[in-house]
Amino acid sequence: MDRESGTHLSILHLISEYPEDGKKVPYLFGMADRWQILSQKVEFAKYFTEHEGVLAVHYFNGFELLQTNAEKAVEIAENYKNGIVAFWNKEREDRYNSISWVGSIYNLVKNNQLGR
Repeated sequence: MDRESGTHLSILHLISEYPEDGKKVPYLFGMADRWQILSQKVEFAKYFTEHEGVLAVHYFNGFELLQTNAEKAVEIAENYKNGIVAFWNKEREDRYNSISWVGSIYNLVKNNQLGR
């Protein structure tokens, strides 16, 4: 986003480039987990759109550099965030289901109920 106060670049990282769940890493002027880092993508786009004069917005879609507007930049950031959040939530659900399944087998073995 080119603004009256300068240019802001927001990189939409690959999901593999975010830290592990629960891990904090150095970010900007402090520490942040992956949820905080991801949220910043939308928060910056919204803030600049609402509080600063946005002169131009460019977006690289993986193939070409496109010019768009501030509202579209917020939409792109929200869609990006929603896709990653859905993946992370599925990852957590799968991990929980895996742990629950292992716990169920453990309880059956512990109570000598397996194979009866």
